[in-house]
Formats: sequence, structure tokens, C-alpha cells
Amino acid sequence: MDPSIAVNEVQNLIRAVQVPAVQKPALQTICQVNGLPKTGNKSDLQSRIITRIRETISNPQAFNESNYAAQQFQFKPSPFYDIKHRIGEIKILGVMAQHRNSVSITLKGQDKCLLDTKVGEDSSMRVMVFCAGGNVGLQDVAFPYQSELKVNSGDVKANLRGLKNRPATTRPVDITHLLRLRPATYQNVVEFTYALTQKKFYFGLYLCKTKFVSDLVNQIKNGKRITKMQVLYEMEKKARDPDIEAMSHIDQAPQWTCPVCEKATPFERLAVDEYMQEILNKTSTSLEQITIDPKGGWEVAPSNRPQSTPDRRLPSVLDVDDLVIADSAIRAHRAAPPRRPTIMSFDPVLPPYNASDPSARFLGASCLDFLLIELVPMAYRVTNELEAAALEAGDDNDNNNNDDEDDDDENDDKNKKTRNRAAAGAAAVSVSGGGSRTVSRRKMDEDEERDAVFYRLDTLGYRVGQGLVERFSRDRARFNDTLDVIKFLCKDLWMLVFRKQVDNLKTNHRGVYVLTDNSFRPFSRMSTEVGGQAVLRAQPFLWFPCGIVRGALAALGIQATVQAETNELPGAVFQIKTIASKP
Repeated sequence: MDPSIAVNEVQNLIRAVQVPAVQKPALQTICQVNGLPKTGNKSDLQSRIITRIRETISNPQAFNESNYAAQQFQFKPSPFYDIKHRIGEIKILGVMAQHRNSVSITLKGQDKCLLDTKVGEDSSMRVMVFCAGGNVGLQDVAFPYQSELKVNSGDVKANLRGLKNRPATTRPVDITHLLRLRPATYQNVVEFTYALTQKKFYFGLYLCKTKFVSDLVNQIKNGKRITKMQVLYEMEKKARDPDIEAMSHIDQAPQWTCPVCEKATPFERLAVDEYMQEILNKTSTSLEQITIDPKGGWEVAPSNRPQSTPDRRLPSVLDVDDLVIADSAIRAHRAAPPRRPTIMSFDPVLPPYNASDPSARFLGASCLDFLLIELVPMAYRVTNELEAAALEAGDDNDNNNNDDEDDDDENDDKNKKTRNRAAAGAAAVSVSGGGSRTVSRRKMDEDEERDAVFYRLDTLGYRVGQGLVERFSRDRARFNDTLDVIKFLCKDLWMLVFRKQVDNLKTNHRGVYVLTDNSFRPFSRMSTEVGGQAVLRAQPFLWFPCGIVRGALAALGIQATVQAETNELPGAVFQIKTIASKP
């Protein structure tokens, strides 16, 4: 025992732990701080703390070393980057159940020298922001749910949440391009604000070496391989098994997750399937489907298309990007998605209802894509052309009315009314009872033009939404409440128009609904620009979808206002506020 610690002090400390008045949360906090498990009942927690006290007294050096090791900040390895150095100190984000709190890290002189040397010489060296919900063992990147990040007082647009209920889907934030390494005396400050947390988080900056995707692809190609003979042996073995009469299939989009156990596949276990590689090498990139027999032989599936039909995709129950997975013991082999470049076209839309309606007319994928892309420029062109025509007509009308002062007074009143209509988004034209036309000569400013375009796109979307709901909801059972209607929009309507479902739906159960689409299809292929101009230019493309949602709700008997915004492409957030009907 350490002679500097009296025996009575140790006994008093142990008695303090055993006092019945000490609550379980306090004991759990002591265990967490000292790197001990905090699960179990109160007696288990007391036993762990007392054992740690006695171990510390008997061997204080060992405890100091273990406690130091427990405080080390370590993250789970990633195939996309390697952590090289920590920059600055780790900031502890305390529990904030009701208030906001901010922490900041200032890059010091030695840190700037390190960055100037590493980042300046190697472009793959990046400064990244990490955060974790624990400080013991390997941690996933996880930020508080309500948080925002700033670098040198400028907002950082980044996804700090990842996928809902999916740990390890949050990525660290690259802030290299926001740091100022010149002049050397400049103080770079990274500020992090968070709120509504129920546990501690640990926040820090790290210098990482990123890996290029091409290098990772080459690593997979040069790594493990599943030979063709091994695949054929497994297929024939299962085909000879008399107990197997059928195979269960799970239709799922490609991802690094097993659809049976839902466990993520480590990067190190990815391998090249030589059997499928041979099929891909021997088939055309436009081929969509093949047929594989139980013995491993394969042939091109017969096509039902007429000879005169161009080579294009047809609506099918399963999209070609879907993956067919067989029993867990076998990998069912199917032709991989066509290896063709991404084209500006949505997947073909297959209506979930009324597909057998003989009077139904379906819109081609490329036509739908072209419509959504060109609607905004078209609305601006039409608005400007109407305004130019209105100005020209106004000049002619003024010349014709110069001889009649009474008519001038009457025209002035009409011009004022016309200006108000233009500001509201309507055409700047009013027709008098006698057939004469009076037009405002003042050119619309930027806000008036924006309002006019919004009114035009929202009205078009409103009519489209009404038509969609009238056709594709008539075979459904009656909706019980407003929430059922919103769910119908998030699932069926979104799948019909944008070929995917809404990623997240929130409501306060008082008439406000927030729909989050992390990969909004009209934004998925938009290019991004430095300075946030891409986000500003993308905003008008949300007005037509807002009108669709508003029209769909109106067709189902719900009056609402719909607003949408995007903070980072390709994500979009829609807010629906229902309007209570007047008695």
C-alpha cells in the first residue's frame, strides 16, 4: 500500500460509497469517469468502485497508466482515411438537456507549422473535425443531434447526423479549405455549438491522410478473390441438396449491408467474384438480365421487345439497381447493374395503383426528367416575355391617350392596380370593360420577378398534385387522419414522382410536419459551386414540388402551406403546416 495514504482515509472513502443515500446515477457517473461499466444494479456499481479503490491503493502506478489509456481518444479505422495527428486538445461537450453551449479550438503556432508543412506538400492531407459519444475504446464518429459548426465565424454546411438509427454512418467534416494558413499570425478558430444532449461528447480536430477511390478499387481488385470453381461448386452443392425445394429472395438496393443479418460488411472482406466478372466481360454494357441454371451455366435472357423498339429500359417490377440475394448459404448470381455512364434521366416510373387501367397514359423517364429540369428556366422566360410585352403595350397605350386628360386619370388608377397584381405574381395586364388594355410601365424588380415565377411554378405543381392523387389514391382505403395522408405522400406519392421514399418524417402532432429527403432526385445530379451559389440556384427547383404536395393535400381535403429549403445538396427539407378549417 502507498504509505502516503492513511488506512482510515481509505476506509472512509469506501464507507462513503456504501452510504444508502448515494443515488444510482451518481454511482454510474463515478464508474463512467473511471472507465468502469455503468450497467447493473446499485450493489454491482458499489462493488466495482470499491474494487477500483483498493486496486489504486495497492498499485497506484498501474492505475494511473490504465486511467491514462482510458482517456485516449481513438476512432474506428476507415478505408477512406488514416488519422495521423491530433490538432489541439480534446474538448468535452458536457450534458446540455435544455440549453445551448459552445466550445472552440484555436490553432496554435506549432499546429499551423505542422499544417503548413503537411498540407502544403501533400494534397491528400486534410484537417477533419471528429466527435464521439465516448472516450473508452474504439468510437464511431457521432455528433450531437442538434449542433452546428463554424470555422473563422463562417458556417460549415455539412451533414452531422448520418442516417437515422444507423451508427457509424456519420462522416468527419473536412474543413481544410476553410482554414487560412497565411499570414502565419492569423488565428484560425473552430467553433462548435450544440444543444439538447443527454450524455457527454468528445470533440477534436485531426490531421488525416485521405485515400483516393481509384486506389481503393485497385486494392479490392488486387485483394481477395472468389474463384469461378468455388462459386460453381457451391451452386451445384445446393442444387443436389434434396431438402431445398425453393429459395427465398430479398429484393434490396446495392449496399455494403447483408439483407439477412443487417450487419455491415468490412472493407477488408470485399472480394472480386470471378464468376460474375467473366459474365460482365462477355456481355454488353446495355444488357440488363441473364438467366443462370442450377449448374452454373448462363445465357442471355430473351427480350420481349419488338424489333423496332429502340434499346431503352422498360418499366419493370424491380429496378435494375436492385440486388437479388438468395439463401444465406448461397450468393444468388444475377447480372450486375449496367456499367454505363450516368445519364440525365430518372428511372422509369411504374404507378403503384391503376397500372392495369386501359385509359392510363404513362410519362417516359426522360420526359419527366426534362420537365423537372426545364420548368424553372421556362417560368423565368415566360415571366420576362410577358413583362416585356406589357411594357411595350403600356408605351403604345400612353401615346394613344395623350389627348384625353380624363382617360389619363382613369389609366393611372388602373396602372396602380396592375402593379399590385404584378407584385403578387400575376401578369402585369388589366383589361377594361370597354376592351382597352392598360399596363404598368414600371419594370419588375428582382423580388417581383421571383414572386411571379414562384406563383407560376406553385400553381402548375398544385394542378399536377391534384391529378396524381385523383388517379393513384382512388383504390386505397379511406385515410383515418391527417398523419395517414402525410404518410401516403412520403411513401406512395414520393415513390411515384421521385422514385424513392422520404428519408425522415417528423411532427409535433399539432399540424406541423417536416419531411426530409437526404438525396432529393432533382438535386442528385446538380453540380456544386464554391461559395454556396449552387444552393441558391437550386432553391427555385423546390417550388414546383411544393405545389405538388399542396395540390395533393388539397385533393385529399387538407388545406396547408408548404415550404421547402435546401442547406446542402442533394438534401431537401419540406415543411407542411395544415390550416384548420373555419367553422
